[in-house]
Amino acid sequence: MNILRFLDELNDKQREAVLTTEGPVLVLAGAGSGKTKVLTYRVAYILAKKLADSENIIALTFTNKAAGEMKERIRKILGSLSKDIWIHTFHAMCLRILKQHAEKVGYPKNFVVYDRDDQFRIVRSIIKDKDLKAGEVLDILMEYKSKRIDNLSSEYMEIYNAYQERLKKYRAMDFEDLMLNTLELFSKYPEIRDYYAKKFLYIHVDEYQDTNHIQYQLLKNLLIYHNNIFAVGDEDQSIYSFRGADFRIILNFEKDFPNAKIIFLEQNYRSTKKILKLANRVIKFNYERRDKVLWTNNPDGKDPEVLENHDEIEEAEKIAKIIVSSKRPYSDFAVLFRINALSKSIEEVFNKYKIPYNVIGGKKFYERREIKDLIAYLRLIYNPKDNISLERAINTPPRGIGETTFEIIKKIAEENNVSYYEALRPALKFINRKKAVEGIIDFLNLFEKLLNYSKTLSVKELAKKIILETNYIEYIQKNESTQLARERRENIEEFVNSLDIYNNLEEFVEDISVKTENEIDLKNNCVSVMTIHSAKGLEFPVVFLIGLEDDILPHHLSIEEGNLEEERRLFYVAITRAKEELYLSYCKTRFLRGRKELQISRFLEEIGYKDGKIIWDNISDLSLTYKKGDLIRHHKFGIGRVLEIKRNLITVQFNEHGVKTLSLEFVKLERIVK
Repeated sequence: MNILRFLDELNDKQREAVLTTEGPVLVLAGAGSGKTKVLTYRVAYILAKKLADSENIIALTFTNKAAGEMKERIRKILGSLSKDIWIHTFHAMCLRILKQHAEKVGYPKNFVVYDRDDQFRIVRSIIKDKDLKAGEVLDILMEYKSKRIDNLSSEYMEIYNAYQERLKKYRAMDFEDLMLNTLELFSKYPEIRDYYAKKFLYIHVDEYQDTNHIQYQLLKNLLIYHNNIFAVGDEDQSIYSFRGADFRIILNFEKDFPNAKIIFLEQNYRSTKKILKLANRVIKFNYERRDKVLWTNNPDGKDPEVLENHDEIEEAEKIAKIIVSSKRPYSDFAVLFRINALSKSIEEVFNKYKIPYNVIGGKKFYERREIKDLIAYLRLIYNPKDNISLERAINTPPRGIGETTFEIIKKIAEENNVSYYEALRPALKFINRKKAVEGIIDFLNLFEKLLNYSKTLSVKELAKKIILETNYIEYIQKNESTQLARERRENIEEFVNSLDIYNNLEEFVEDISVKTENEIDLKNNCVSVMTIHSAKGLEFPVVFLIGLEDDILPHHLSIEEGNLEEERRLFYVAITRAKEELYLSYCKTRFLRGRKELQISRFLEEIGYKDGKIIWDNISDLSLTYKKGDLIRHHKFGIGRVLEIKRNLITVQFNEHGVKTLSLEFVKLERIVK
């Protein structure tokens, strides 16, 4: 194999990362710096140099999409040599391990994994007699389970214990269980932990800044015999603390691995020089980061523009007119925002101008009703004790089995400690409604037929039988509008066609269990409309970032909690999605929980926006003008004392406004001489 064939595509820093194969390596990969290529080529290099067999390499990503892309890239380079590499999300890795050792943690091999909707149904049934909201309760339970909060009230602990008991009874785990049960497995059975720790000689982790403490513990378990960890990430793009991610894990890499090699990827291949200048300016205001500056060989490009608007309608009108007057395809444009509520005015005005758009972050493909209906049947065939799947399937299409009837089934199941499926026949003698009895008998006959089909048919053919035997297509055509019925039918066809790749039902259920993230569907020739969080990892020729007002970006909760650094990272991520043109937009008033007058975002001041324009001239080193302890006066904040000066940033303790960090490039301070 000609190794240089792919090494020649790399710049010096990328090549250094790929060729550093031994010991702990942290690659700090700025936005648009080609990190996926580095990860992929390093795996390929290790295999091509025969430093390890493919089964001894693992690469962990945070989305199935990223895992799929990496598998495909490595396959193109190495062909069949790459077939045994473990390329997974953390959840998928844990699922694969647990499927081999489920009985060690008290589960059968055919356990199923419940998604958010399944979890919601369990919690709702537990708290049905309480004045609580299932969604809010579930959020709190998951915060506790993922160790983001330490304690629960006695009421919530009772709910939590009941929730865990239901999962165990239904032979199900949720996503947190996958990782927690793997840690329990490693703790109780050191020989199993040792097997995997010795198996994986080279461990790669993508998006290391998004790692949470449970994932960190999993990695430490796999690194007890060597320290060959290759972590790629960028704390400046850590924006998922609400999911438990802790960017301090990436900042502490050298403490965890004292002999670590740190490699900076600062060359950006995506954006123009002007766009990167703004990105570098704003992220400098964060203290909890490593000092790095993105640069590019791309052209200077068009000056980013700030759009000042009276209200959200004027904002949307300006954006629509820019798009319509452009000769670019609609797919070149993206509108990004901090909170979903801001999309309403954009959608209304786009409809007025007949601009096609796609709001991203709606229903995930596998969460669409018709797909979940079919998955419920397939999961139930795989595991008839899966009560949540039975609850969905038994009345889809409707069979006259109402809530009262189902309560009887549940009661019999609980009294006899059996599954809902096993309780169906015994329940018949207690049910008086003829329609319900006929519905249960119809379902039992159908399900037994499907169980028999599953012994001989492929997963795809089994799915077709489910659709046929349940008259599912006729059901949706009868109950939906023509347009929606067509969309659902197309989704079903897409789903059925995707089943070709599975050799058996077990393989399908395992794979479907970890398809969790939003599948970003960038439709042909549509403007993409989405939150900044959804845009992470994407890029567009033209980006509009709207809602640049204090209380929106930065968000009012982050301002109250003093957590501005993550908000600033969100702003940075949004800016670095833009390849060629960037528009930053704010309104003086906005309808948000009522009409409100708003202050311009402080982040615009940080990028040099002053008197209606962005100041592009840099002032060399203003930090030399002041020293720690100086008394200064600011036109707005009054008198304060200098606490710290870092590059061209000055931190001041103001007498009446607390601690502020200001850019010396864009504010005027008067030193008070005593």
